[in-house]
Amino acid sequence: MKKILVALLFATALTTQSAYADFYNSKNNAGAWTVFGTPGGENNNAACVAQVDWTDGSKLQVVKDLEDGEVYLWIKNVDWNIADTPGSYELRLNFYGSNNRVAGMITQYYLINKNVVAIPNVNINTFLDKFMDNAKMNFVMPGSIQNMTVSLTGSTKAIENLVECIKVSKNAQLYDRSKNKKAVPDTQSPAAVIKGGTSL
Repeated sequence: MKKILVALLFATALTTQSAYADFYNSKNNAGAWTVFGTPGGENNNAACVAQVDWTDGSKLQVVKDLEDGEVYLWIKNVDWNIADTPGSYELRLNFYGSNNRVAGMITQYYLINKNVVAIPNVNINTFLDKFMDNAKMNFVMPGSIQNMTVSLTGSTKAIENLVECIKVSKNAQLYDRSKNKKAVPDTQSPAAVIKGGTSL
């Protein structure tokens, strides 16, 4: 099953010119996770997104870019007040399972602003097993930056919904940026315009 999910996450949908509305939305038995498809726009690639929100405005997104095929994480933590210069840094992801079992991985992240970071080019083969098989995920930040812990309850269903979103996108009306192509940073949240009305 996981091999099938990995293969489908790597599949990229074609974009077509059209009217632009969310083409997928599901909270179906995925715990706190919402999965939705955004059609993109002039400054955003079309994407499928699994998102978890906190009441203070913090959020985590697992994003599948439907234009270039990249999978990345986008994290906003309102408790962060990171003073570093925007750019690339390193963090550790720890995954906690039953019997205090810990699995971890070192990864690069890109600092966007004082409380937003993105982890580009996520290795799905490495990440997916840990994401679906554990109870929580902990972002171990460098220096004095506060760590962040995320419950993974419902993460398996969220990934299944993400795969379903990717399948649906193949027949969805997505924004066609091919005639007026701009470089869209992978660190931008595709959900910003669709879910919040304004950029995060």
